[in-house]
Order: sequence, then structure tokens, then C-alpha cells
Amino acid sequence: MMKLIRNNGIIELNYSDNKIESYKMDEAIDLKNLVDFLLKDELNTIFEIENLIDNPTDSENDLIELIMEVVKNYNAKKNEMDKFLLSQKEQKD
Repeated sequence: MMKLIRNNGIIELNYSDNKIESYKMDEAIDLKNLVDFLLKDELNTIFEIENLIDNPTDSENDLIELIMEVVKNYNAKKNEMDKFLLSQKEQKD
């Protein structure tokens, strides 16, 4: 499970105790490491994400929602791929 935490004022996105990416609200944020992480998975995994950040600021909340949306969209594409592969298999049988 992915987890969003705040560590010394920095938001971190972790997966299985490994850091995917850190976000400092006063620096540019591009989600590059998150996107790279998801692309390397090659639509093999449905990811769950848990927000463990208490009392986020408005800007932190915007970032959290964006990260959640990216993961949700990835999961939707994974489901589409599974349905496509199943239909292909059924056509061959």
C-alpha cells in the first residue's frame, strides 16, 4: 500500500517502506518519480493509497488530491487493460 506522510514538514509518498518521492511545498513539484514508478509497473498492480497527513494545509490538500487522482487514473487504465486482455483470450477460445 502507498502511504502519504508528513516528515519534518515534507510530504513523502512511500510504497512498502520505500520512498517514491518527497514534496516540499516551497519547491517545484512535478510528480516525475510517481509517474516513473507507475510506468515501471506496466499495468500489473492496482495500488491503494492511504493519506496519513493530519490537518493538511490547502496547498498540501491540493497536492494530496492530485496524487490520489494520478493513482486512481492509473488503476482505471490497469482495469481497462485487464478487460481487454480477457476479451482477447475469450475470442481465441
